[in-house]
Amino acid sequence: MTGRYCLQVFALSLVAHIAPSFVFGQVVLPNNQLLGKDATTSQTLFQATDAKSPIFPSSIQVDVKDGKIRGLIAKYEKGIAFQVVKDAINQHNQKWQIPDTSAPSNKDINLTLWRNEDERFAIQLHAKKGDDVEMIVLPFSTVSVPEIIERLRDGSDKSPAP
Repeated sequence: MTGRYCLQVFALSLVAHIAPSFVFGQVVLPNNQLLGKDATTSQTLFQATDAKSPIFPSSIQVDVKDGKIRGLIAKYEKGIAFQVVKDAINQHNQKWQIPDTSAPSNKDINLTLWRNEDERFAIQLHAKKGDDVEMIVLPFSTVSVPEIIERLRDGSDKSPAP
Protein backbone atom coordinates (compact mmCIF):
# COMPACT_ATOMS: atom_id res chain seq x y z
CA MET A 1 0.00 0.00 0.00
CA THR A 2 1.35 3.38 -0.97
CA GLY A 3 -0.15 6.61 0.22
CA ARG A 4 0.34 10.04 1.67
CA TYR A 5 -1.29 10.98 4.92
CA CYS A 6 -1.56 14.57 6.02
CA LEU A 7 -1.84 15.14 9.76
CA GLN A 8 -2.92 18.62 10.73
CA VAL A 9 -1.32 20.04 13.88
CA PHE A 10 -4.65 20.39 15.70
CA ALA A 11 -5.29 16.64 15.25
CA LEU A 12 -1.81 15.43 16.17
CA SER A 13 -2.64 14.87 19.81
CA LEU A 14 -5.20 12.28 18.67
CA VAL A 15 -2.82 10.20 16.56
CA ALA A 16 0.69 10.73 17.92
CA HIS A 17 2.45 11.62 21.13
CA ILE A 18 5.35 13.96 21.80
CA ALA A 19 8.16 12.76 24.02
CA PRO A 20 11.06 14.85 25.35
CA SER A 21 14.03 14.52 23.03
CA PHE A 22 16.06 17.47 21.76
CA VAL A 23 15.74 21.21 22.29
CA PHE A 24 16.29 23.23 19.09
CA GLY A 25 15.56 26.80 20.08
CA GLN A 26 11.86 27.24 19.51
CA VAL A 27 11.39 25.35 16.23
CA VAL A 28 10.02 21.84 16.68
CA LEU A 29 11.34 19.42 14.04
CA PRO A 30 9.79 16.16 12.87
CA ASN A 31 11.40 13.04 14.29
CA ASN A 32 13.68 11.56 11.60
CA GLN A 33 13.70 8.29 13.59
CA LEU A 34 10.22 7.64 12.14
CA LEU A 35 11.78 6.62 8.82
CA GLY A 36 11.41 2.89 8.29
CA LYS A 37 9.09 2.44 11.31
CA ASP A 38 5.75 0.63 11.23
CA ALA A 39 3.03 3.15 10.36
CA THR A 40 0.39 1.30 12.41
CA THR A 41 2.07 1.64 15.81
CA SER A 42 2.39 4.63 18.11
CA GLN A 43 5.46 6.71 17.25
CA THR A 44 7.00 9.95 18.52
CA LEU A 45 6.18 12.44 15.77
CA PHE A 46 8.39 15.35 16.89
CA GLN A 47 11.73 16.04 18.43
CA ALA A 48 10.12 17.84 21.37
CA THR A 49 11.17 21.12 22.93
CA ASP A 50 10.82 22.67 26.35
CA ALA A 51 10.52 26.13 24.79
CA LYS A 52 7.81 28.38 26.16
CA SER A 53 6.68 29.27 22.63
CA PRO A 54 7.39 26.26 20.43
CA ILE A 55 6.97 26.65 16.67
CA PHE A 56 5.31 23.51 15.37
CA PRO A 57 4.93 22.72 11.67
CA SER A 58 1.51 23.77 10.37
CA SER A 59 1.23 20.34 8.72
CA ILE A 60 3.06 17.03 8.46
CA GLN A 61 2.69 14.62 5.55
CA VAL A 62 3.84 11.05 6.04
CA ASP A 63 4.62 8.82 3.04
CA VAL A 64 3.83 5.16 3.69
CA LYS A 65 4.77 2.14 1.57
CA ASP A 66 4.15 -1.47 2.58
CA GLY A 67 3.11 -0.29 6.05
CA LYS A 68 6.41 1.50 6.71
CA ILE A 69 7.07 5.24 6.96
CA ARG A 70 9.22 6.17 3.95
CA GLY A 71 9.28 9.96 4.11
CA LEU A 72 8.13 13.10 5.90
CA ILE A 73 7.21 16.57 4.75
CA ALA A 74 6.85 19.31 7.38
CA LYS A 75 5.51 22.73 6.43
CA TYR A 76 6.09 25.85 8.53
CA GLU A 77 3.85 28.86 7.93
CA LYS A 78 4.90 31.92 5.92
CA GLY A 79 5.69 33.92 9.06
CA ILE A 80 8.45 31.49 10.08
CA ALA A 81 11.80 32.58 8.64
CA PHE A 82 13.72 30.08 6.50
CA GLN A 83 16.89 30.79 8.49
CA VAL A 84 15.16 29.95 11.80
CA VAL A 85 14.21 26.47 10.58
CA LYS A 86 17.65 26.00 8.99
CA ASP A 87 19.34 26.90 12.29
CA ALA A 88 17.17 24.34 14.11
CA ILE A 89 18.16 21.61 11.63
CA ASN A 90 21.82 22.57 11.96
CA GLN A 91 21.69 22.09 15.74
CA HIS A 92 21.96 18.35 15.05
CA ASN A 93 22.96 18.09 11.38
CA GLN A 94 25.35 20.95 10.61
CA LYS A 95 28.23 18.66 9.65
CA TRP A 96 25.95 17.03 7.05
CA GLN A 97 24.91 20.28 5.37
CA ILE A 98 25.87 20.37 1.70
CA PRO A 99 27.57 23.71 0.97
CA ASP A 100 26.29 26.15 -1.65
CA THR A 101 22.95 24.50 -2.32
CA SER A 102 20.98 27.71 -2.67
CA ALA A 103 19.78 28.59 -6.15
CA PRO A 104 22.12 31.45 -7.20
CA SER A 105 20.16 32.14 -10.39
CA ASN A 106 16.91 32.63 -8.49
CA LYS A 107 17.06 35.00 -5.51
CA ASP A 108 13.40 34.23 -4.70
CA ILE A 109 14.17 30.64 -3.63
CA ASN A 110 16.01 29.51 -0.50
CA LEU A 111 17.31 25.95 -0.63
CA THR A 112 19.55 23.94 1.69
CA LEU A 113 20.36 20.22 1.63
CA TRP A 114 21.76 17.82 4.22
CA ARG A 115 22.85 14.18 3.77
CA ASN A 116 23.33 12.43 7.10
CA GLU A 117 25.58 9.49 6.25
CA ASP A 118 25.50 8.03 9.78
CA GLU A 119 21.72 7.82 10.09
CA ARG A 120 21.11 7.39 6.31
CA PHE A 121 18.62 10.17 5.64
CA ALA A 122 18.58 13.37 3.63
CA ILE A 123 16.85 16.68 4.30
CA GLN A 124 15.79 19.28 1.78
CA LEU A 125 14.69 22.63 3.18
CA HIS A 126 13.25 25.11 0.73
CA ALA A 127 11.02 28.15 0.50
CA LYS A 128 9.96 30.53 -2.22
CA LYS A 129 9.88 34.18 -1.21
CA GLY A 130 6.57 34.82 0.59
CA ASP A 131 5.64 31.12 0.82
CA ASP A 132 5.72 28.39 3.48
CA VAL A 133 9.04 26.82 4.51
CA GLU A 134 9.00 23.13 3.58
CA MET A 135 11.24 20.42 5.01
CA ILE A 136 11.43 17.03 3.26
CA VAL A 137 13.09 14.10 5.04
CA LEU A 138 13.83 10.91 3.07
CA PRO A 139 15.89 7.82 3.82
CA PHE A 140 18.52 6.58 1.43
CA SER A 141 20.02 3.17 0.93
CA THR A 142 23.66 2.19 0.82
CA VAL A 143 23.02 -0.20 -2.05
CA SER A 144 25.42 0.46 -4.92
CA VAL A 145 24.30 1.19 -8.48
CA PRO A 146 25.68 -2.16 -9.76
CA GLU A 147 23.70 -3.98 -7.04
CA ILE A 148 20.52 -2.14 -8.04
CA ILE A 149 21.07 -3.05 -11.72
CA GLU A 150 21.66 -6.68 -10.79
CA ARG A 151 18.45 -6.77 -8.71
CA LEU A 152 16.49 -5.27 -11.59
CA ARG A 153 17.90 -7.92 -13.97
CA ASP A 154 17.00 -10.70 -11.51
CA GLY A 155 13.49 -9.32 -11.06
CA SER A 156 14.04 -8.57 -7.38
CA ASP A 157 13.65 -4.80 -7.66
CA LYS A 158 12.87 -4.26 -3.97
CA SER A 159 15.37 -2.01 -2.23
CA PRO A 160 16.22 -2.76 1.38
CA ALA A 161 14.34 -0.82 4.04
CA PRO A 162 16.29 2.11 5.45
